[in-house]
Amino acid sequence: QQHEVTNEEYERFDPGGSGCPGEPRQPVVCVTWYDAMAYAAWLGGTLPTEAQWEFAARAEEGKEYPWGDEDPSCELAVYRGCGSAGPDTVMSRPDGATPEGVHDLAGNVWEWVSGWYADAYDPADLADPRGSPNGSSRVLRGGSFNRDPDFLRGAFRLSYRPGFDGGLLGFRVAWPGGQ
Repeated sequence: QQHEVTNEEYERFDPGGSGCPGEPRQPVVCVTWYDAMAYAAWLGGTLPTEAQWEFAARAEEGKEYPWGDEDPSCELAVYRGCGSAGPDTVMSRPDGATPEGVHDLAGNVWEWVSGWYADAYDPADLADPRGSPNGSSRVLRGGSFNRDPDFLRGAFRLSYRPGFDGGLLGFRVAWPGGQ
């Protein structure tokens, strides 16, 4: 998906249900991993794997950030110190998008991905890792509006239990074949 799922998009799926109040074009937050998976399935997609998410954020070159190797600035991403007490409107930092036009992969809100958290990939799966087949925590990527720039690197990972629905957690949808 070009950007994180917005409040207005999510409301069509769950009118007045899950999610914290927010502006229509801000990313939906306060959704569990289960909520995110249900929404993605409703659209005919899924959450991206860690490998898909990281490839979108870093490309084949292994860039540090979606825009390249330049250090973060408030013109490129929404993070602590940029004057935002919450998520900003999706696609509000166009200079921080990837060359392919994918927005908000660094900052704004943490994004659930499909995998279970593990310390490392199985070496046999390095070409297209699917991650651990089980666990107790799910992976989040991308950093958020209340974190320092170090958390915005495309390779940075965080984990939470899948039932957690904090105000920093959102998601985007992936479709088979890259629709």
